[in-house]
Amino acid sequence: MNAKILKKKTLAAAICLTVAGFGAAGSAQATAIAFAENRLTNFAITSSPGSNISVTGTPQRNTSNFATFTGFPGAVFQDPVPLGNASDALEAFSGTGPVPGQNNYVFLAGSSGGMVGSRGDSDTAAGNPFAPGGVPQVNNVAEARVTTGAGKAGSSGGMNTANAAIAFSFVLAGPGTITFNFSDVYRYYASTTTNGEGAQGTIANIFTINDAAGNTVFNDSQAVLNVNCASNSGVPSVCDSGLLSGTFSDTSGLLSAGNYTVSLLTSSAATVTSLAAVPEPATLLLLGGGLGAMAFVRRRSAAHC
Repeated sequence: MNAKILKKKTLAAAICLTVAGFGAAGSAQATAIAFAENRLTNFAITSSPGSNISVTGTPQRNTSNFATFTGFPGAVFQDPVPLGNASDALEAFSGTGPVPGQNNYVFLAGSSGGMVGSRGDSDTAAGNPFAPGGVPQVNNVAEARVTTGAGKAGSSGGMNTANAAIAFSFVLAGPGTITFNFSDVYRYYASTTTNGEGAQGTIANIFTINDAAGNTVFNDSQAVLNVNCASNSGVPSVCDSGLLSGTFSDTSGLLSAGNYTVSLLTSSAATVTSLAAVPEPATLLLLGGGLGAMAFVRRRSAAHC
């Protein structure tokens, strides 16, 4: 075959490979997702016989939601109320959406139409932890999702949290112990698909008793309910606990008569980060092949000059 014709065909093939590579780089799409939900039911506190708890002051509960996503306004909402009343802070959202509505705990990770942005939402139903049945529901959910590629190169992620807190003071009339009980439905999830992405889903549940001097005399943060799940640059591609449930309880040591404060913090958090879109390995092979062919043509051309 004529050397000039061969050179032209090889150059054309190199250009096609290179264009195909750039086309693949432009169309590749990656998504980093983080999710956490934490839904308690029947949170109740009891004291040992004869210890006689008396609540003092104005007990409080508070739901607080936070969301931020680079390039969009952040959002923070809180709803502190007296113990016994319902607390339902507005859902915080930052990003382009679509976003689930208030008190919606739908997991969007598997949906191609899932939101781009971050959200945090929490609520507690009316109820007193010392009364029969306790607090019927304490819910929080956090979710964050960022998409790169397909014209979104350089987009970055966000973080968000949803917290539900119950705190109050009480007097223990005589020596005794304090026991708490609740059930929980929970899930934590993180997934990444390409280099430069990070995702983290976290749940936390901490029950604390402090004495009048502020010293912590009892703390419960069971490992199974205080969990971090992470994925970075596709390793692992998915970290998913699945939907779990259980019933939990714990009892303090013997407490002296006196004044105490009790707090329950239940929280969900989700964080995603993403650098500029990075070509997938197959794309890099296409680009490398195209550029390599062009270099070969240049060498052949120089040899025949």
